[in-house]
Amino acid sequence: MSISTGYLKNYLRQHMVGPLTPAGEYDEENLMLLAKGISNIDPSSDEDTEDYQYYDGNGGKETEVTSASLSHAFSGNRYYGDNALEFIRDMLTKTNGRTCSFKVIEPDGRIISGKATVSEIKPYGGDAGARSEIEFTITFDGMPRDSKEDVVPTAVNVDSSTKTVEVGATTTIVATVLPANASQEVTFTSKDDTVATVSSAGVVTGIKEGTVEIDVTTVENPQIKATVAVTVTAAA
Repeated sequence: MSISTGYLKNYLRQHMVGPLTPAGEYDEENLMLLAKGISNIDPSSDEDTEDYQYYDGNGGKETEVTSASLSHAFSGNRYYGDNALEFIRDMLTKTNGRTCSFKVIEPDGRIISGKATVSEIKPYGGDAGARSEIEFTITFDGMPRDSKEDVVPTAVNVDSSTKTVEVGATTTIVATVLPANASQEVTFTSKDDTVATVSSAGVVTGIKEGTVEIDVTTVENPQIKATVAVTVTAAA
């Protein structure tokens, strides 16, 4: 199964917004990524509850959640021209046209999606010399669809296909698995440990002068990999 585990960074979560279909339904085909300039996303669940007390409860109470809504408050700096942010900005002066399609993909592959409403739009603001701010909230209409799908890795990218390191020094290979919601687990393997070794975190240590290839392979599918050519030079 393609499931990311461990303590995962927030940027691995994807948020997408777009229009509804002409019939007013959720539209999967025209979603746009909400990421450019966004620095903080604060999810919030607003719940209504009802308390009950029964004779067999020894005076204690039971709580039932009778309704709930899930919202996401976005904030950051406005990147003028970004399609997703312009889509939000266009709703500023509308009161009856703020419905949209909204989708959240968590790093473990769980998907939350459905119709939603945009509110609390602040399209600009801040100090004169600062980047313009933007804030808005997207709230699902009713309870969204909540599903978990296996996501298969399609590629692994590295920060550089070549690296140079001195004997006794270290350099780090940074790997990213695509798509972003696929498992990010990779293995690093040196084809010649006498020239350079590599740790499970991608830290390469130069052992002696020479060249060696480091393979970066996805755990989900060992056939998907990238190779980094490492040159080890004499210590200065």
